[in-house]
Amino acid sequence: MRAIPLFGTLSGFCTSIGLAPHLLALAVLLATGLNPPVISLIVFTIGAKILAEWLFWTKSADRMSEYTGRRRVLTNHELLSHPNVWVSLLAICIDALSEATLIFVALKTSISPPLILFAFLGCQVLSAPIQGAVSDCFSQKKSLVFALVISMVAIAAAGAVSLDGTTGNSTMYHLIDLLYLHPFTPAVQMILILCVKGLLGNTTVVARSVIVEVIKHKTIGAA
Repeated sequence: MRAIPLFGTLSGFCTSIGLAPHLLALAVLLATGLNPPVISLIVFTIGAKILAEWLFWTKSADRMSEYTGRRRVLTNHELLSHPNVWVSLLAICIDALSEATLIFVALKTSISPPLILFAFLGCQVLSAPIQGAVSDCFSQKKSLVFALVISMVAIAAAGAVSLDGTTGNSTMYHLIDLLYLHPFTPAVQMILILCVKGLLGNTTVVARSVIVEVIKHKTIGAA
């Protein structure tokens, strides 16, 4: 019997595949110097994220069906009664809010919107399969906690970036010193924070694989 697919790895690859066309479009915009309205870039970014979600859930269902030879539809109560599911759903919501917050703050800097999204999504495309595979090989829970911590640190660091040229809250500004970001301009600081979030904080990649693991155990028993 074939081994059940590693869903963290699948989640990472689906993220990369879903984001790749949008990333290519951003590269074209950067190469040509075009700067479309920010709202259109945001809409297409959300569309790319939705495409990645659709790819993952479709591929997961297909592979599960191939492995078991059947499909069983779980009720919402069966899923939400498991703590790993609602914790993962909460983590996905936190991840979406953190990404939106970081991009919103970065848009206040002098960096062009296409470059902001290209740097952030490019890091995700490169790192998502790796972080997903790491969660498969080691621990999904620890990987999820690690990604959440990175996201929270990124949010805190973004809040400490001096967008108006002042130090603002001195306590928060110490975080910039601690992370060795002080030699850089606020714009570069935000790009670096986004890149770290994209490389190490792929919370959704891990969280949705946790949900599928719950579905797997409830439908076919422990692997």
